[in-house]
Amino acid sequence: MAEELLEILTREGLITEVEAEKVRLEQRRTGEPTKTILINLKLLTEEQIAETVARQLRIPYVELDHYIIERKALEAVTEKMARESLVIPLYQLGDTVVIAVADPFNIYAVDEIQSRRGGDVLVTVATESAIRRSIEHYYRVTDSVRDVVKSLESSRVGAPVAEVEKISEEERLAQEPPVVRLVNLIITQAIRDRASDIHIEPRKEGLCVRFRIDGILRETIKVPPKLQPPVLTRIKILAGMNIAEKRLPQDGHIEVERDGKEIDLRVATYPTTLGEKVVMRVLYRGGIRLGLSQLGFEPEMLQKFQKIVLQPYGMILSTGPTGCGKTTTLYAALDTINTPEKNILTIEDPVEYELELVNQSQVNPKAGLTFATGLRAMFRLDPDIIMVGEIRDLQSAQIAVQAALTGHLVFSSLHTNDAPSTATRLVDMGIEPYLVASTLLCSLSQRLVRVLCSECKEQYEATDYDKGILGVPLEEKVILYTARGCKHCNQTGYYGRTGIFEMMVLDETIRRLIVSKATTSAIREAAVAAGMVTLRQAGIRKALAGITSLSEVMRVIGEESAMY
Repeated sequence: MAEELLEILTREGLITEVEAEKVRLEQRRTGEPTKTILINLKLLTEEQIAETVARQLRIPYVELDHYIIERKALEAVTEKMARESLVIPLYQLGDTVVIAVADPFNIYAVDEIQSRRGGDVLVTVATESAIRRSIEHYYRVTDSVRDVVKSLESSRVGAPVAEVEKISEEERLAQEPPVVRLVNLIITQAIRDRASDIHIEPRKEGLCVRFRIDGILRETIKVPPKLQPPVLTRIKILAGMNIAEKRLPQDGHIEVERDGKEIDLRVATYPTTLGEKVVMRVLYRGGIRLGLSQLGFEPEMLQKFQKIVLQPYGMILSTGPTGCGKTTTLYAALDTINTPEKNILTIEDPVEYELELVNQSQVNPKAGLTFATGLRAMFRLDPDIIMVGEIRDLQSAQIAVQAALTGHLVFSSLHTNDAPSTATRLVDMGIEPYLVASTLLCSLSQRLVRVLCSECKEQYEATDYDKGILGVPLEEKVILYTARGCKHCNQTGYYGRTGIFEMMVLDETIRRLIVSKATTSAIREAAVAAGMVTLRQAGIRKALAGITSLSEVMRVIGEESAMY
């Protein structure tokens, strides 16, 4: 098949004989598919290959991203077959089904579909990436979830269970295959949708399942009231919780594996008037996913931050609200300076990513291991670099400052609205101003904004209201971008998130202001005068660059922050 592809491309004049031979040698050396090698060597694009093959074989070429697939046609091909053979059905006409394939030479997939259905199969060609996107969009697990719910509803009609048998009955139902499959499907869909959290909430009409995707909660499915007890019990069994306890909050975790990745679900229950609410935080373990250069730093700010993390001692604080990416930034910073020559210790709650060569520990209040006790113990372990998951109280703040004073580099996070507030917050906690001024190297405040989908974002000319936010004259023409929505981004207009940062590097002026207990506004003015880019400015720059929308920036930073 590989040789036929090369012959077609050579005959069409898209590659030369020399280039074809180069591809053959690379294929024998690496074992990679010919198509992948052609793209990696930048000889051809995926679209060029697909269009040429389709033209040579006299088969229609389909741009799937602009094609609406009939749901009924999906029954002709199972999800497993679609993923394994990279094929997706487009529509059905009588006994004939039209399919799109990435590899038209794969006659076995066509024969299998034909023998499975009994009717005719017409073949079209599409790119591999477009087929994968369509599979993710159309073969959604939520459809299977609804089927499972229907089957459960029909099988659950019967006499009510006596109160004394309720717990044992719930546990029995929770172990039945349909309930097991339902919970598995919910978790699988959350992972596929890149959800950071799964919310399962009791309501009068039953359980509502919502996923937090790119920072926004979205409702996915609803589970009928009669299925609420076995579903919640199943989750509590998996998380190692007490299924009989429903009046108090509980914590647990579930370990799952998907596509070779280890995933840890941190499960928390909370009693409400309508029943127990469950939230599962999805943590992708086994390594750093992002480096400093991938977090969204502007080049100049990134260069400054990289120099600061190379300092031998001092304190670097990442600040912002919960869920703004503070921990990810700290991990990326640690990964930058992580070498065998350094002894790095952490105390976290929880350990979100596993880092090689780093000694990571998780707080355990029940056993007496808190941030403060863990920090104290670290001093006896000859550390070079210390990371404290969060400075929560005066005790942990004092020990962190002491570590920075005694020749250690300390990373930690703090809940403040902006970078200049960090020094004021530490002083308010009870740290002496001169200690803050002498140990704090920099304060980094951050937020996460959603990234506009590259497939469907649209340009528009800024309105007068937009120009007021941007601070530009009304007569000036400014181009901004807005979200539209397509299959690639699941009709949201956004795909993924990036950071906007405000970094305050301490100089002599700022240190004198901290020692004199100056106000946050005075510290902010001095930082801006020294070149600090505010959150507002960082967000506007990303909006003007087309990375995100202005409305998304305003949603994240709020009106108050937009003033600075």
